[in-house]
Amino acid sequence: MVNGLLELTEYSLTYQSLKSLKGQIIADFIVDHSMVEESLNFVDVQPWRLYFDSSSHRNGTGVEFFIISPENIPTKFKFRLDKFCSNNEAEYEALIAGLEILLELGAKHVEIKGKSELVVKQLTKEYKCVKENLIIYFVTAKALLKHFDWENIQHVPRIENQEAHDLAQIASGYKISEIKFEELIKIREKLALKKSAPIKLPTAELGGARDLNRNGEIYAKIFAIDNLSDKDWRKPIVEYLQNPTGKSSRKTRYRALSYVIVGNELLKKTPEGVLLKCLNETEEYLAMSSTHSGACGSHQAGHKMKWFLFRQGVYWPSMLKDCIDFTKRCQECQVHAGIQHVPASELHSIVKPWPFGGWALDVIGKIKPGSSGKHKHILVGIDYFTKWVEVIPLREVNQDAVISFIQKHILYRFGIP
Repeated sequence: MVNGLLELTEYSLTYQSLKSLKGQIIADFIVDHSMVEESLNFVDVQPWRLYFDSSSHRNGTGVEFFIISPENIPTKFKFRLDKFCSNNEAEYEALIAGLEILLELGAKHVEIKGKSELVVKQLTKEYKCVKENLIIYFVTAKALLKHFDWENIQHVPRIENQEAHDLAQIASGYKISEIKFEELIKIREKLALKKSAPIKLPTAELGGARDLNRNGEIYAKIFAIDNLSDKDWRKPIVEYLQNPTGKSSRKTRYRALSYVIVGNELLKKTPEGVLLKCLNETEEYLAMSSTHSGACGSHQAGHKMKWFLFRQGVYWPSMLKDCIDFTKRCQECQVHAGIQHVPASELHSIVKPWPFGGWALDVIGKIKPGSSGKHKHILVGIDYFTKWVEVIPLREVNQDAVISFIQKHILYRFGIP
């Protein structure tokens, strides 16, 4: 039955509901939409903690990270890189080395803290990664983070990360002599220089960041549809398409009608019959970065940027929202955008939009001491449009005085409002 539904999706079929509801239909609806509570079969534990830092200067580049296990057992690691790195590259090197060791230790919940605001906010997507020398580090770190069930990345000032900072300076050779250096510090190869061939960033690996072959060289993994992570939005759709008779939700079965697997890739089928390649989270970011501010990017925003991505043949469910958010975080778009002429506050309409069409009257007083003519009150009339003021002093405020003021100072001079 399910295979038949998938085959009929290419035809223009309409669904006509029943005119009357029977008891069995209501019972089936309740059974299909009932909530099933999943039993908890695990106990939450304290996460692993990772503090990372680096030091780069003329004597060399050192990376250091400080790992604290859930049992509060601290372990320190420090390495020296064989090639010179910039400060941001060294921070990424320290983070990636720490994540690799955490994965080897079997950590699933990790709390990461570092003093580099750039690295932390790039990983949390508050900043975008546009530097070519940092993109390989960014993609590698994001791929490693996908292997953890839970992660929390925070930026901390140097005073709260002082121990990692001091060890990073020692690893770089800043605080010890060169004679003792070789005995204490392990040399680590620079990540970007260990690749035998450039990694194609638009097809970032899913199963892991990188692997070693027999010669110790690093190679990029090829996309495998069976290697999807649990957080990947494509996984339930792929599992249903591969096994339609398996257990899956009604929402997943409905969404899968517009998807198809061709070769080893999941493709989205548009109403016009065009097939779009479905991307994961890392590929989404790289596609938006290339389209918006790449070599041929024109800093388009919102719907226009989404339209360009459609033209390139890619798709993911939250394209429009992600394109709008990406543009809001683009510094060049904020600096060079058109001047906003819309007022910051709401405009209030004028009550009387013509001269001397409406007057506002008010009485000021009682004034003490009174004037030489024993005037103790002031009667004021103000025009709404021109703000013209008419004023007279009064000894007493009564009906005759107000009528006389309106006749002589308003009606006889400016006409009937």
